[in-house]
Formats: sequence, structure tokens, C-alpha cells
Amino acid sequence: MSDLEVVSFRPEPGQYAWTFGGAAPVRRIRTPAVLEVYTEDCFGGRVRSEQDLTSQVCEFPFLNPQTGPFYLEGAEPGDTVAVHFMSIEPARSGEETPAMERAGNGQSCLADLKAAPGQS
Repeated sequence: MSDLEVVSFRPEPGQYAWTFGGAAPVRRIRTPAVLEVYTEDCFGGRVRSEQDLTSQVCEFPFLNPQTGPFYLEGAEPGDTVAVHFMSIEPARSGEETPAMERAGNGQSCLADLKAAPGQS
């Protein structure tokens, strides 16, 4: 797998998508590639301690941030894209803040993106 391009993307706060669909691609990727992405927990990283009440630190509709979307070069409508999750790791541990286990952790994951056999 060392011959695959590794594309890393860690969004700035203004680069998260807050809706499903309708967001412009954040990067163009040529497959096959390894995509290393970072995303936040459902509260956008705003709940850091037991004192952080979601009703006070979170603002609707800015919940459930999504990283992406990514534009796959050569993909056509109807193509199948295989995504293999190679690793999912918490961005923060529950040891730092007891509330994080209840609030959810940000995650970093590596995804191996490959077009289906016969696809570009």
C-alpha cells in the first residue's frame, strides 16, 4: 500500500458541512488513494466538560458536523466506489474529560478509496 497517495484533510472550523448534500467538494481525489480525515463529535467539539451544557454551548443547526464531501476524479453517476476503513481513532480520550465518553469523541480515520474493478 506504500504506492498509494495519502491525502490528508483536517478541516478548519468553517470547512465542516452542516447538511447532507448540497455542499461543494473540499478536495479532488484521484483513486486509488488513502484518505486520512478528521472530524468532530456531534457537538462540534463544544462539549468539553460536565459544565458545558449542550443547550448553552451548542447552536442549532451547527450540530453533527461532516467532513467533506470529496470529489473523486473520473467517477461517473452510477459508478460503485469501495471504501475500506483502515483505522478509526478518537481525537480526544475520555481520560481528559469525563464528559467526553457521554458526549462522543472526534474521530480520525483512514479510508482506502478504490474504484470498483473495471472502473476508473
